[in-house]
Amino acid sequence: HELARVLHAQGDPAGARTLFERSLAILYKVHGTEDHADVATTYDGFGNCLRGLGLLDESEGSFRTALRIYEQVLGARDHYKYAETEFALARLLFQRGRPDEARDLVRHVVDVLQAQVPSHPILAMLQAAANQQAPSE
Repeated sequence: HELARVLHAQGDPAGARTLFERSLAILYKVHGTEDHADVATTYDGFGNCLRGLGLLDESEGSFRTALRIYEQVLGARDHYKYAETEFALARLLFQRGRPDEARDLVRHVVDVLQAQVPSHPILAMLQAAANQQAPSE
């Protein structure tokens, strides 16, 4: 799935989509199940790719699949990998006009990352956004 991420970053989401789909098929064969962290990570990247293609329903489904797998594999929602995907879903929900649902997810993301990875780039991004929206004194 790393090559798919590279293609997506280089502006080839259609090529990335093909590779994500191939990666998922390979991972299912290798692990014999979708309940593996590698599969969840691939669904997360696939969700970002689908979002880039404007396939928002499919993107949301991919993120939610990743979250379900992470929760099953990791045994909890309070894990930084879960929070990273939850943040990607929150961004998509904001884009889709569902800010209340997105804010609830972001609150959880912040709580988890502050506790587990206080220097996480998502926290820095959120802080920068908050600083931009704060009124000037």
